[in-house]
This record gives sequence, C-alpha cells and structure tokens, in this order.
Amino acid sequence: MTEKEMLLDYLQNVGPLTSAQWFYEAGSLKLTTRVSELRSEGYTIFQRRIKKPNRWGQMRRFNEYSMGRAI
Repeated sequence: MTEKEMLLDYLQNVGPLTSAQWFYEAGSLKLTTRVSELRSEGYTIFQRRIKKPNRWGQMRRFNEYSMGRAI
C-alpha cells in the first residue's frame, strides 16, 4: 500500500489528521505532499488551522486535514 493509499484510507475511515499523527501512523513527514497529490486527483480534503499548547504551555498552530465535510 502506498502512502497516498494509506492517507486516503485514514481520512475516509478514521478521521481528521495532523502531521504529528501522520508521522506516528505512517512514519512519514510528507503529509502535505500526499494531500496535494490527492487533491490534484479530485479528492476534496479540508484543511483548518488549529492551535494547541506544547508541553511547555506555548501555543502552536498547525494544520488538520479531513474529508467528507468541513471541520
């Protein structure tokens, strides 16, 4: 199974995903590349900026991707 197929399966069957989660699940740092590839093939993938604190309490912003409906 390719990374692109794994990502499509995850988004369709599990739910929203961040780069950190994708690294844990797939061992890849190429989430945005795979999202771009899927979008170019016609898949609708939503993106939103979320903000969460790191372990030291500093707020960090990052992207979360999903399919099906906007989150």
